[in-house]
Amino acid sequence: MASQITIRSTAGVRRTLLFEVLSEYDLAYGIHDAYGRLQEDEIKNGPVVLYNPEHIGRGIEVNWNDNIRDEIHLSLPLPCTIHDMDVLYRVTARIMEYWQVNSFIQDGNVFNLEVVDALKKMFIDYCIAALKETGDNRHGDSVIIYPAVKNPLYLSVSQLTEFGEDQDMEGFSLLLHQLQERDLYYASPILYNDKEGKLFGAYAIVASTDTVLPYKRHPSPFARDARTGDPIECDLFVASLTSMQKRKRLATISYQDFLKEIDVSSLEKYDEAHFILPGLSEDEIERIASQGYPNPLEYS
Repeated sequence: MASQITIRSTAGVRRTLLFEVLSEYDLAYGIHDAYGRLQEDEIKNGPVVLYNPEHIGRGIEVNWNDNIRDEIHLSLPLPCTIHDMDVLYRVTARIMEYWQVNSFIQDGNVFNLEVVDALKKMFIDYCIAALKETGDNRHGDSVIIYPAVKNPLYLSVSQLTEFGEDQDMEGFSLLLHQLQERDLYYASPILYNDKEGKLFGAYAIVASTDTVLPYKRHPSPFARDARTGDPIECDLFVASLTSMQKRKRLATISYQDFLKEIDVSSLEKYDEAHFILPGLSEDEIERIASQGYPNPLEYS
């Protein structure tokens, strides 16, 4: 679910909206790739994410183009953090000042800035209730996937429920920020077709790069069949071992074989489905590549 804000310019002479009006000096921005990962500092015609880099949560989304003069739409995902709400109304106020308008439309109702605190309180109450009820419609699932600013997050249903029961919005905000504040490469499998046209996913393992990897191989939750729109089903996943010094791929092995070569149990947990692999050295990448594991693509 999301809450939608529409702001309309009513001035006689319409001013083209500049993206700098939205972001100013305090907000960061970017666009999501097909795997839900943020491409920082990039803008395109279409959805652009704005967020507070000091409190990274789920952010807000603006449907952007370079010739907005009459109307703009902002979207707030729910449940969200208190800091996401602040970003929404901060951006709303900036646009209203730039276009010199006195009201905005949120979810079909007209408001002015004087009621923003009351609206925040309403959304806080909604988010607390939504978190508390996280498990009610999960059909026994213990993990829920949250699209967030930097990448998808696999979160514990029981932990989210506890945040709601304790009315701990600050704890919820802190969790999302801590998961996203570090400089990590989030490895989502890139999907390809093999020689026979069968689908496989490839995780890029690059030397000297701290990487978020899954405990169990799985396609991106955003991957969809281009023809049907259904979630992608894929059984074959490989690790592509790449040397930055040699600027080439050293080996392609099954993802399960790759996991045998690293002590996953000793590595830091990232979220409920992923761990953090500290950047492997060039020597370690070469050692794994030289172990003689078969390339599954040659036998598929």
